[in-house]
Amino acid sequence: MTTDFYHILGLDRSASADAIKQAYRRLAQQYHPDKNPHNKNAEEKFLHIQQAYHTLIDAEKRRVYDAQSGGGFYFVAPENLHHYFHVTCNTRSVKVNQEFEVTYSYTGEGRYFVRPTFNNFFVSSKPIVTSRFVNIDGMQVKETNLIYTLAPLHKGDFIINKAKIRLHQKPYETPELAIHVTDNECYFLKDKAADGKPCILQLNYEEVVTGQFFKTLRIQRHDVLIPRSKNAQWFHGLGTAVKYTFMIWIIILSMKAGYGFLMGLLGGGLIGSANCQLFYWLVGVKSKFYFATQHPAVREYFEQGYYLKNTFYNGSSFSKTIYFIESIFK
Repeated sequence: MTTDFYHILGLDRSASADAIKQAYRRLAQQYHPDKNPHNKNAEEKFLHIQQAYHTLIDAEKRRVYDAQSGGGFYFVAPENLHHYFHVTCNTRSVKVNQEFEVTYSYTGEGRYFVRPTFNNFFVSSKPIVTSRFVNIDGMQVKETNLIYTLAPLHKGDFIINKAKIRLHQKPYETPELAIHVTDNECYFLKDKAADGKPCILQLNYEEVVTGQFFKTLRIQRHDVLIPRSKNAQWFHGLGTAVKYTFMIWIIILSMKAGYGFLMGLLGGGLIGSANCQLFYWLVGVKSKFYFATQHPAVREYFEQGYYLKNTFYNGSSFSKTIYFIESIFK
């Protein structure tokens, strides 16, 4: 497929801004994903149309593009170029439950991507997909990047096995990645290693994606692992049992006294939570409901606009109050 932006829009290099807009509107309507569901070719064409339009409609970007492309038409046969498929990792040494990123990048028309199994690692979210145009052999070719956020579950030395893909009917694969994982401290209990099941906070991020003819709300989910020891995990389980035991007991007493179920639920929730917090204070363990939201990694996501799934808690003072009330009955 040609990567000449003028050819993509069906224009010559003397086309006016109005002609570029008209061509874009016509082609965008024709190849829009909503009108071509499950059509990868149309989706790819739509991406090229958007890239061509946003480059040529901007006077400065168009000037730079015209200069780089030599002022003439060029047609690219992607399979004849020196394509690549490689993997990068932002670190090879991490702590238990600490996040890191693995990025797979390929050029041209990739198909049948086979990702690694990621054994011994927790995949925090669906891969973030980005793209850009790069120069290969003097030609502009789309590069696609798949960014995975991972967190190791145990300490030790682990291997992320090879990823595979087919680029223009040719097989490519990445090398294996060696990851060294060291101990991490329990966030909830002092002087303990994170050797238990981590506390998982589910976060969401909302992004409005707009185009010439559409607007879509995209929600990206991200799970953060909070390092926790076996002792803290056991205390949290016992604290939950304490809370619900008091809650059920108060509900029964309320109904026997004639105050009803709702009054018993409210009073039981408050008394149960108070006794749960008292238990945590006596054994010296942090509450998972509140203190997990204060973990540095979680607070960093809040600053980026993430919020807790199923609630609007985002670290603000008002949302903290609501979250505390909600946690009484959790």
